[in-house]
Amino acid sequence: MRRARADTSRIEPRGRRKFDQVDFTCRQYAPGVPENNSPEDGDGDAVSLDELHPVGGSWGGLLFDNPTIGLPTRFYWSFEVEFAEVVRDYGTVSPNVVVDWVTDGPGSWRKMQGFEFERHDWNGFEASVYFFSHYRYDSAQLSVLGQQGSRLLVATRLAGDIDGLGLPEVSASCWLDLSQVVVSVSTVDDLERAARALSAAAVDIAELTGEAFGSGFRFSPPPTDLG
Repeated sequence: MRRARADTSRIEPRGRRKFDQVDFTCRQYAPGVPENNSPEDGDGDAVSLDELHPVGGSWGGLLFDNPTIGLPTRFYWSFEVEFAEVVRDYGTVSPNVVVDWVTDGPGSWRKMQGFEFERHDWNGFEASVYFFSHYRYDSAQLSVLGQQGSRLLVATRLAGDIDGLGLPEVSASCWLDLSQVVVSVSTVDDLERAARALSAAAVDIAELTGEAFGSGFRFSPPPTDLG
């Protein structure tokens, strides 16, 4: 799913955010895995859990089809938690956790609080950690714990390290900014039809501004929307 990178300039690394009288901190944790987990012996370049510090991220939606492979029009949500930069001798990387192609969520971007997603066995979704390359995980849990306007407080947990990143589980919680809702449907060729297609899919785009975007269309919140 194509996503515009979130503007995280308003988010202080590991800073506190206020929601409903409770202070939440962007934090990394891994149930069942010691916090002092370190790379395997002989693999000093592997990432360790104590290097992953959430600093923000983004979320968005996609209305998509692919007639060539018989994929019907369907709406998906996507969530990305970004971590602070990690430095190695050969370069610097900004790791992230992505839970993508999420179905069965609320149709309104304004009513996401309380949404729960859990899927296993790499079936009908995508979950991965990026660390110089993408490493897939075969199960994901995601909860929307709070919402302030277009910002979500999301907790996510990935398990089942398919590609050998070296971390059996990776979990994080952080506030994410809404990036955009994209329409990439083969029969949609103008902005009005894009809006109608979202409406037909029961997706609410109230208060979002639409524009052409590559070969599709996107609907974005105001740049100054802080919730």
